[in-house]
Amino acid sequence: MKLNNHLLFHTFLLGALAALTSAAWGQVAPATGALPGLMAEALARHPQVRMQQALASAAGVDVDSARWQYFPTPSLSVERANATNDPALVNRDDPVSTLRISQPIWTGGKLGANVTRANELKQSKEASVLEARQQLALRVLQAYTDWQLAHLRGKAFEDSLQGQSKLLEQVQRRLSAGAATEADVLLSKSRIESTQADLYGIESQKAAALARLSELLARRIQSTELSAALSPPLPVEGDDSLWMGKVQSNSPSVQRLQAQALATEAEVSAARADMYPQLSLRFERQHGSFTYLNYGTVDRVYLSVSSQVGAGLSTFTQQQSAQLRLTAAQTEVENERQNLNEQVRNDLTLYRNLSVRIPSLNNALQSTRLIQEAWERQFLAGRKSWLEVMNAVREIQQAESQLIEAQTNQMQLSWRLTILADGGPRLPALSR
Repeated sequence: MKLNNHLLFHTFLLGALAALTSAAWGQVAPATGALPGLMAEALARHPQVRMQQALASAAGVDVDSARWQYFPTPSLSVERANATNDPALVNRDDPVSTLRISQPIWTGGKLGANVTRANELKQSKEASVLEARQQLALRVLQAYTDWQLAHLRGKAFEDSLQGQSKLLEQVQRRLSAGAATEADVLLSKSRIESTQADLYGIESQKAAALARLSELLARRIQSTELSAALSPPLPVEGDDSLWMGKVQSNSPSVQRLQAQALATEAEVSAARADMYPQLSLRFERQHGSFTYLNYGTVDRVYLSVSSQVGAGLSTFTQQQSAQLRLTAAQTEVENERQNLNEQVRNDLTLYRNLSVRIPSLNNALQSTRLIQEAWERQFLAGRKSWLEVMNAVREIQQAESQLIEAQTNQMQLSWRLTILADGGPRLPALSR
């Protein structure tokens, strides 16, 4: 029952955070297309997030268990002796019951270290929830990017196919009039077949992306649903240091590893505490005795000093092992920070390069279209060959593909940077 209460509280807390970030998202970027809704659905339905939430709730229960170690430990024993050759046992008929309550007074800091470790592990599990949300959002982004790239390229290839079909009709009419050759017709047909083959491959890529999205959202996703509102690139402003600082401070992976390092540091403290004796107070109430008749009830109070150093030098080796694990955990934090810096720097560089490249690609596409129209007119005037006209059509197709790929990559980079900088996706409220 207590575990369920922790789970409900954790779910309520995540819902409140999602509501707060929803308002922030609406203020920053009101027209973000289909991506925020897809991410929100995936986060609400995917079992990976629910699993991490359950583990975080269990870690909260572990904190309560660690704190309970400060309280007294009761124990009750009921014994009966049966030895015929022991003259000291004068009471063989009645059992002897003993109630003990042991209260730790000083443990060398072990109890505090265990509570600290449990708290840090709880922080680690809570960061794992955010990390699972972030990774799931990035998976949705990747699948959506693949779909959008295939969708836009498919539309461009379909337009190209229509244009090539019109050119085929034109050259067939010219062939009937004796103004063209069979080779021109065959060239047009081969280019159409090549474009159709490329289009089939693009449709397969689109279907695969939709299948991945459907799996992530646990429902069937149709292409028409996504094409109604394409997600544009998000604004990416600020220098590298600003973005890297935001990513470092909000990264759930770094937070998880830092919490794990602090938990390992608490293990080192607990291992050191084992080297010191422990002081405890014990109360006993014994009823009956094996060596005395009519013994009645006797109360005793003990002040106990005990030490458990383990077999041989195992306490020292355990402390050394914990110290080495702490060094490894701290190194892992630094490694994660370096990986994030490298990824952010690369993404920012690619985004800025694309921001410069896209206008050039767009201008090149417009020029290629003008050249194709001019060459088609010159072909009718007899100054250009049919091969040159068809090559111009193919160049338009290639230029459109390059522009679409650049624009889609820019969209993906901007969304990925935003998700990393925010520690997770900022999502709108789901419509009920």
